[in-house]
Amino acid sequence: MRNRWPFRQALLAIALCLTFMGDDVLTGVCCAQSQTAQGAEGGAKINIEELSQRPFEPLNVYMSTDQLEGDIKSCMELLARYNEGKSPREYGILHIRLGFSYFVFEAAERDKNVSEAAQHFSVAAKVCGEKNLVKEYHEAEVGIGLTLIELTEGDHITNLHEAVKTLDEEAKFFTKESNPLAYAIVNNGLGSACAYLYNADGQKKENLEAGERYFNNVLSMTSKKEFPVQYAKAQIGLGMLYLDSFGASGDKLMMEKALSMLSNAREVFSESFFPTFYTKTFFLTALAYLRDGDYGKTKEFMEKTMKIADRTKDPRLEVYMNFFYSLEISKGLLE
Repeated sequence: MRNRWPFRQALLAIALCLTFMGDDVLTGVCCAQSQTAQGAEGGAKINIEELSQRPFEPLNVYMSTDQLEGDIKSCMELLARYNEGKSPREYGILHIRLGFSYFVFEAAERDKNVSEAAQHFSVAAKVCGEKNLVKEYHEAEVGIGLTLIELTEGDHITNLHEAVKTLDEEAKFFTKESNPLAYAIVNNGLGSACAYLYNADGQKKENLEAGERYFNNVLSMTSKKEFPVQYAKAQIGLGMLYLDSFGASGDKLMMEKALSMLSNAREVFSESFFPTFYTKTFFLTALAYLRDGDYGKTKEFMEKTMKIADRTKDPRLEVYMNFFYSLEISKGLLE
């Protein structure tokens, strides 16, 4: 197995720096008071073999905040029964599940949750790599690649390039034939990394083309009925990519493509099914109209964004509100 532990150690160090002083580095929000029935009943309901069969579940099945808190609490209780020496596989599986649960945890402390996820994936990859637990090792590496895309500490461009390298390796392991869900998740991750690189690293054509290729890989084997979550995420990814391209080139076709992709995603996501992604489609649509100079449509979609974010308790509500208020003020000044 590939060994990039110097980079992994740096990643883990970054993640550790983001935790609150005095907190156990592997507890985080698992101490939250809100529990689901599963969490209240303790870790006994968690079946490690079932977790092993669906490691990417939090990325593909909507779990509410309460459900995620309960899931994390139960996994932490089970983790206390295992150690890397006597039970490396079970130990790794639980860290992988914790990593993905933290990764999708949408909260005001998003950076902290991503750092928690990075810690769990790093632990799992190290243990599973040393014990030659091939399947679990690659699952943890997928998690590492995804967290690198979202880590805000350190050199973001370097993190993105490392994410592409990591996920590219996983695309060779998780093929469309062997594991279509993992293939879709990995390609969506690669597309996101390239989209961010396009925006952050000089708007290079190769990053635009690579991002488009990866997202289209996902769309080629998904639909609103088969792997709908990954289908809709790829639609949002392409929408963001085309929106950035429109901003750079002014090509109206790119804006039309972006609006179409975001509309497609809204046919899957809703206020009760991945609501933060649903809200994001409205916000990105508002940005598209803003870049096109259509303030009336911008205002319409920003108001929809804030109403939905308020109803669903979206942690980005304050960000959306501040953006809209600053936009209103600047528009007033311009007039």
